[in-house]
Amino acid sequence: MADIDVATLSSVDLRRVWPREDADFTPWLADNLDVLGKELGMDLELVETEARAGSFSADILANERDRDREVIIENQLERTNHDHLGKMLTYAASHDVGIIVWISKEMRDEHRQAFDWLNQRTGSDTEFYGVVVQAVSIDSSRPACLFEVVAQPNETRKTVVDSGGRRPSERQQTHLRFWRLVLDGLRDKLAQARRRRPVRRRFLVISTEIPNVEYHMLLDEKRARVEFWLDWRDRERSEKLFDLLEARKSEIEGLFGEPLVWERRNPWGSASWICVYWNGQIDLADEKALGGIASWMVNQVFKFSSNVTPIARQLVAELDEQRQDPLSDEDTA
Repeated sequence: MADIDVATLSSVDLRRVWPREDADFTPWLADNLDVLGKELGMDLELVETEARAGSFSADILANERDRDREVIIENQLERTNHDHLGKMLTYAASHDVGIIVWISKEMRDEHRQAFDWLNQRTGSDTEFYGVVVQAVSIDSSRPACLFEVVAQPNETRKTVVDSGGRRPSERQQTHLRFWRLVLDGLRDKLAQARRRRPVRRRFLVISTEIPNVEYHMLLDEKRARVEFWLDWRDRERSEKLFDLLEARKSEIEGLFGEPLVWERRNPWGSASWICVYWNGQIDLADEKALGGIASWMVNQVFKFSSNVTPIARQLVAELDEQRQDPLSDEDTA
């Protein structure tokens, strides 16, 4: 039998990689939030480090883009202790955040139980995550960082709390199952879908790589649709991108493979969107039929991501160049 050459994975002392939490690990994590976000299932962006909270400061204040919720991240390259637990709750209260992440070398059982207890008694607007960090190397390679989530919210329990202690309604359970089907179908096609969780409501939002451009999906008893949603919270800019896309309507619909519905600006905000509707019947009690709608949604989102998003990305880059050039508006007038 031929010899198989397998490398050896070994642990590396965290302090060898990051000697100090404040000067080494926190700046590294601030620049690599995507690594942590992948394990948490979140699309994280940095707001600030050393975010003030009275006379204290939180290690990292971030934003979870898919749900536009702020996140406090507390780092501890040692075993967890009561002092950090108290500080973390203080930071969360000071910044009124909904997501609290505690990173440590080792999470003590009593602190994991505390996070489980907090998750069980708070609704879906508050989430507690315990994360263990490790440094490893393969043979003599450079060290790599590994995160392991050891405490996290329970989706069903959060829904019970939101419902005042009642079990999720039949409709809520239907939507949870439906969006789980959609997300399972998208995970291999769309990186952003790997960070989303199923929800109990009738719509689901997934971010794109373009800021403030999203894929919106809706299912209720009357309709199902998928939208390419444009909203910079800047009406003029959103409308400009929509107009540029609509100028290429024939090309886009040709790539998409079917006519699309173009809705320029909603009356109550700055958004515009391009969407496609499900043409069949909808019966929320028919699990097999819902499976077909879920597959259709997966296909439509993938078509938007493959055919519309690249064009929008190019147009956004051109708009950004024009904004940076003070003479561009005069030149194009």
